[in-house]
Amino acid sequence: MNTLKNIWHRFTRAWLKVPRSIRRPIVLVVGILMIILAGLTGPLPGPGGVPLFLLAIALLSTEFERAKVIRDWVLDLIKHIGEWWRRHKVVGTLVFVLCGVIAISIGFVGYRLFNHQSISIL
Repeated sequence: MNTLKNIWHRFTRAWLKVPRSIRRPIVLVVGILMIILAGLTGPLPGPGGVPLFLLAIALLSTEFERAKVIRDWVLDLIKHIGEWWRRHKVVGTLVFVLCGVIAISIGFVGYRLFNHQSISIL
């Protein structure tokens, strides 16, 4: 019985045998569609389109140098944020909570405006 790892390994070997002139346009179209979907799912609760955007950049970076630069920049940014957070746990938590409150407030106001309801706290 094939494990998922073996199936993935066979798929990647077969995919790399596809000529680059065919592989690149397919990766480009799928990657751009994923980025568009990430923008559309951004307003949804939870992480929104962030994971989908990161997957799109990872996919595009398999074929395009510019996407590799963006991927490396995002990974470095995440690494630096993590290091900063570990050094400044209290301030980092306050910044995280403040960003959450701002995001929820923007979402609340946007939801009310989208539904043409008046904005009242009470």
